[in-house]
Amino acid sequence: MNRNEVADILEHIAVLLDLKGENQFKIRAYENAARSVRAILDEIDVFIKNHKLSEIKGIGKALDEKITRLVTTGKLEYYEELKASIPPSLIEMTRIPNLGPKRIRQINKLLKISTIHDLEAACRNDIIAQLEGFGKKSQEKILEGIQAIKKYRDKYLFSIAEEEADRIFQELRKNKHIKRLSFAGSLRRKKETIGDIDLVASTSNNKHVMDAFVSLDEVTSVIAKGDTKSTIALASGIHADLRTVTDKQFPYALHHLTGSKEHNIAMRSRALKMGMKINEYGLFKGKKLIRVEDEKGSVWGERHSCPSSNNPDTVTSVNATNARVLRDLGLQFGSVVKWSELVELLRDRIPVLDDNMLGGANRQEDYEKGLASLLSG
Repeated sequence: MNRNEVADILEHIAVLLDLKGENQFKIRAYENAARSVRAILDEIDVFIKNHKLSEIKGIGKALDEKITRLVTTGKLEYYEELKASIPPSLIEMTRIPNLGPKRIRQINKLLKISTIHDLEAACRNDIIAQLEGFGKKSQEKILEGIQAIKKYRDKYLFSIAEEEADRIFQELRKNKHIKRLSFAGSLRRKKETIGDIDLVASTSNNKHVMDAFVSLDEVTSVIAKGDTKSTIALASGIHADLRTVTDKQFPYALHHLTGSKEHNIAMRSRALKMGMKINEYGLFKGKKLIRVEDEKGSVWGERHSCPSSNNPDTVTSVNATNARVLRDLGLQFGSVVKWSELVELLRDRIPVLDDNMLGGANRQEDYEKGLASLLSG
């Protein structure tokens, strides 16, 4: 972790403390520390190695300990607890230009507004202008700020989307009609920004599961409701899609709905060259379904479960079923397709594949090394 990354976190801590209405001296201490860290000439780990962090202006004993823990472990429990104590949608509001944490706190306290969507509605109904210290001009600036971020409104930080998705997941996993449940899409690929939340469930009772999904407490509106697919809007503005399939279809649906467009094109092309066809319903040789034999095992870090059983020996690992789908296509991969290996295998056979597609694939290698960036698509 370099000095700029540390400074970013210190600045974000100051913003979060301001959102909570903490002591202004404490807030300024983090702001000053961030400026000082950003201004140092050596990298931050040099100061830590030589036990000289406290020589940086504004870094006392407490901040010395926090920064050292952050840089050496990559995590800071205090920061994580602080984020967890504030609704994600309220944190999201700090993205709005011309609207600082103090004013967000004031609006939240007086009007109980905690989402960008509700704030925009209040501005358009001329409610914000009536608040003390705001007025018409402030209201217009807030609206301008909302419009500015709306260009990117279809993207949310992974951490924000993951928090929202986990709440839905924990509720759905209690449903006795759901046999298997998993995240899919860009959320499961752990992209830095997420368009919407995708979930896949296997069930023999689609209606009951869909009724439960659109009735969750987190739902602010139902965008669409169908027999096997429904879309809801959450208070933060994020949309969540649930797709239901039979348990036999689950491995194929999960593979298809997790993969990017480019990944699925590559898989379909490979299947065709092997005399097969793959889609979200299965892998076929002619009209015959090639069954993925489930492998039993623990759930290796995936948000995936078979809530009907608490015995880990009866839980089918998402990673295992993914691996079997890929092995049936002659690809010897583990839980996530590594793009560099896929390109190497398929480059000569599928001309449309090139390195410009890197951003759309499952880039587990970069995530393991901490190299993935927003430039990856």
